[in-house]
Amino acid sequence: MVAASLSTRLLKPARSMIRSARAVSDAGFGASLGRRLISMAIPDFQSIMRPLLEAHSDGVEHRNRDLVALLADHFELDDEDRREMLPSGTSRLFDNRIGWAKTHIRQAGLLASPRRGLSVITDRGREVLRDFPDRIDLKILKQFDEYRNFRSPSSATDGIADNTTLLSCSMHLILLSFFQAARNK
Repeated sequence: MVAASLSTRLLKPARSMIRSARAVSDAGFGASLGRRLISMAIPDFQSIMRPLLEAHSDGVEHRNRDLVALLADHFELDDEDRREMLPSGTSRLFDNRIGWAKTHIRQAGLLASPRRGLSVITDRGREVLRDFPDRIDLKILKQFDEYRNFRSPSSATDGIADNTTLLSCSMHLILLSFFQAARNK
């Protein structure tokens, strides 16, 4: 509760500055400064991790769209923040950051996805909530083997190397058969 009131006291002046930056940006003055300050209102994906896991602490399955609304309220985002799009225009910035936070904590085994669009906390997720009361970020997730394997560059290329080896062997056998057939003629 103390942390919540502290964050509210710290966020209100920041939100006021952000709204001022929007006005500056909308007026055409200092647009790049305005854009930088605006994006500060929406938390980075690591800052979303703990509140996202806390939202699951009741142990029931949660729908993605419900989590987006719950977390937007938690971070006191206004309608404009909620509607802000990625530069590509393909999705909302806040939804995207929640998606990345969820991907990372799911890969660490803190959440499970029983069905598409649903998530539920795991026993490991409960332990992490208990053991890390302030913040959950990539540094904490790296203590889990599954997460390190997910982040490992070699895990992404292992299948490619195996397929390349298989293809090379197949090509070798094809060429060998071709030369043997040609020699027998």
